[in-house]
Amino acid sequence: MSERASPTLRRLLFAGLLFALPAVAGAVAVQDNPHGPSFDRKCSQCHTVRGWSELRPDMQFSHDETAFPLAGRHGQVSCEFCHETLVFSEAPSHCNGCHLDVHESQFAGDCERCHDPRGWLDQPEFRRMHQETRFPLTGAHAALDCDACHGDGRYVNLPLDCAGCHSDAYETTRFPDHAEAGYSTNCDECHGIEGSAWAGNVIAFDHPRRFPLAGGHDIDGCRACHPAGEEFETAPSECYGCHRADYERTDDPDHVDEGFQTDCTVCHNIYDWDDAEDIDHDETGFSLTGAHTQTDCALCHLGSDAGTPRQCAGCHDGDYVSAEPPHVEPEFDRDCTVCHSTANWTQTSFDHGADSDYPLTGGHIEADCAGCHGDAVYVGLTQACFDCHQADYEEAENPPHSPGTYATTCEDCHDTSAWTDTEFDHSLSDFQLTGAHIETDCEDCHVETYVGTPLVCIGCHQAQFDEAENPVHVSPAFSDDCALCHTTDAWTGSTFDHNTQTAFALAGAHAALACADCHIDAQYTGTPADCFGCHEDDYEGVSDPDHVAGDFGTNCQVCHGAGAWSPAEFNHE
Repeated sequence: MSERASPTLRRLLFAGLLFALPAVAGAVAVQDNPHGPSFDRKCSQCHTVRGWSELRPDMQFSHDETAFPLAGRHGQVSCEFCHETLVFSEAPSHCNGCHLDVHESQFAGDCERCHDPRGWLDQPEFRRMHQETRFPLTGAHAALDCDACHGDGRYVNLPLDCAGCHSDAYETTRFPDHAEAGYSTNCDECHGIEGSAWAGNVIAFDHPRRFPLAGGHDIDGCRACHPAGEEFETAPSECYGCHRADYERTDDPDHVDEGFQTDCTVCHNIYDWDDAEDIDHDETGFSLTGAHTQTDCALCHLGSDAGTPRQCAGCHDGDYVSAEPPHVEPEFDRDCTVCHSTANWTQTSFDHGADSDYPLTGGHIEADCAGCHGDAVYVGLTQACFDCHQADYEEAENPPHSPGTYATTCEDCHDTSAWTDTEFDHSLSDFQLTGAHIETDCEDCHVETYVGTPLVCIGCHQAQFDEAENPVHVSPAFSDDCALCHTTDAWTGSTFDHNTQTAFALAGAHAALACADCHIDAQYTGTPADCFGCHEDDYEGVSDPDHVAGDFGTNCQVCHGAGAWSPAEFNHE
């Protein structure tokens, strides 16, 4: 229609069109929805007017609005892959409707227990889930492939005991023959699961109590006592039954000629066959313990058994005299058992904590005795740190220690672990360290002394206060209570909160402005709090519309917001 047509002509044409519409609508046949009667979406969401089979390039239909939102790989398949007919409601909504249940209903079709739309197979997730079953995978089981146990497709009601899977190994084992010997089928009594080989995982076979494997009998290899072809139960339990050859070939002394009895335990023990004990020393009144059990008889019995001393000093007087630290001059007790045992002469059992009133800790434990007892004085010594460490105190340089400046109670800063690794707790002073002060070197605050150091910020930070430029602190006469805006974390990161510490909260574009944009010439008092006080030039410079000529009010926020000066949001209503 021509734009030059009169308004009357346009109204007549429009009226004629309205009368013609019912006739046109009646001529169009109503078509059944091929997607089924329950599909209530508008056709225009997916189709165009150019053809029924042509779909819109910008589909307005979202599968997420249905009862089956597309997630993971479901969102990557074509519509026809799941919707075999145009009746969309006929498409299955359960996993096993599209995915063949290879587990044959072992899991009741609950595919979501192990699978998800991101990927059908997720081996790491399967293994994690296995740890929550009645059979967590540990040891060699954790390295197996799933098919090693589930090769036949069974995943439920599998045996949980070893024999359920390892019965073949039990039946075929010949050394020893488990079935013939009647061994328990509870495999973990003897085997472990850590190694890769079943035979190499024997960890805890319990030999019968009638013949415990101890001492020299604790040997590798059952064949040493159980020859091949012989029953395990027929092995002799008497010494002579296995050691007859040792008995007959011994010539020092000759056991056969001298008619020694065949009860080997009279002189021998199970730890060392050659270490004969031709007498029960316990019957002498001096039981052999510790190193005495390994000592050659002749070392104590010098030509005769009579008169052998029973006290330690009788045999160890030479050790007492030559001992370091010296024993003679300090008049140590000659009862050697106070500090020594029969296990080892040089390894004393003297407990400095229990046997004295000065327990050894830290570096004192490894200190040589002579380091503190250099003059062989072991009683009446001082326990004050300074008495031993005066030289360390006087030679200290970082920081220098001097009487009157530092206390001589060394334990205030030092401990026994290391003299140079001090652990002074600054919180015990009147100034607790926080933020950057924790990492600050001591000399930065304690220039010449450690007493009288200022406790207020300005005492150390006067230079930063005087030199501050953004904003200038001196000219506006800012408070010298630095903690109002600064913290100990960093000097330059102030914590001044314009919203809570002033009557003008910063919002919108104001929050991003530099301080100097509003506080000209470093003036922080008397700054106007109304819009027009700062935006008079904007008001007068506007021409569309002209605010001055239109006699607009100067209450700017009627049309403008703090987010941006333009565009304005005047509500004509």
